[in-house]
Amino acid sequence: MTTIYVTHDQVEAMALGDRIAVMDKGRIQQVATPMDVYRHPANLFVAGFIGTPPMSLIGCDLVHRNGSVLAVSEGFTVELPERASGIVRQRAGLSKVVIGMRPEAVRLLPQRPSNPTAAMSFPATVYAVEPLGDENIVDLRIGTRALQARTAPSLRPTIGDSVWVAPVRAEVHVFDPDTQEAIS
Repeated sequence: MTTIYVTHDQVEAMALGDRIAVMDKGRIQQVATPMDVYRHPANLFVAGFIGTPPMSLIGCDLVHRNGSVLAVSEGFTVELPERASGIVRQRAGLSKVVIGMRPEAVRLLPQRPSNPTAAMSFPATVYAVEPLGDENIVDLRIGTRALQARTAPSLRPTIGDSVWVAPVRAEVHVFDPDTQEAIS
């Protein structure tokens, strides 16, 4: 039986729906399965609306270096995922992007990593820690930028601690700041 259920509660929609339609100001922004909407948001509105806590969204400049495409902002550099790098290379004139990172795609390290695979890590300061029992939500500051990480309960930094952040490259989302659409 097909049923249309309308709710403003994103958690309820994600839990009950086989497919969900995310709307903003009376316009459909994306229609997909709940996991597709969560894992592949179509635009900045969907990225910032779906998820608890929401995706961290940060404006960045694009830099092309040694065959890689990097998103650079105050205090950090992130290499774009393969799928977005190819598209960015084809778009002449694109000089800025918005990157999005879900809290579970942000790894915290107690010290600067020494191995080359963690080269895209950067320092951050712990701003707040929200213990939730089975996990912690850690609010971080990188200069004036904010970012959230989801950690195991055993990893519980203290406010003011310096930590290293290593985003999971494959899970970095990239958006065009002008159109607000996903680049992937």
